Amino acid sequence: MLFLPGSILAVEVAPHISDCEIIEKLVGLKVGQSTLNQQITVLREDMKAGQDALCSEMNHRFKFIDQRFEALKSQYDRIWNLILVVLAGIMGLIGFIIWDQKTAFKPLEKKY
Repeated sequence: MLFLPGSILAVEVAPHISDCEIIEKLVGLKVGQSTLNQQITVLREDMKAGQDALCSEMNHRFKFIDQRFEALKSQYDRIWNLILVVLAGIMGLIGFIIWDQKTAFKPLEKKY
């Protein structure tokens, strides 16, 4: 019994709200909800436009990168052809030296 009066005083009485006030607050919430929905729609449209622009830019860059790789491939092909020509020349020179041994070794024979 000693604690009962203290617990009764701890409860706060809520103010009475009329039906009109509840309806007014619900209307305010509906207006706020529709405003939020409009803002979300605008944000989605902006995001869609941004994504489209980003995809377009990425496609443009991928095409540029493909062109650069093709240019590098062409350059590597030219270098490879040059290496083959040099190797063919070296092989030809070695073949000529083997075929013409007598002429190549005549200066050595005169010394000894």
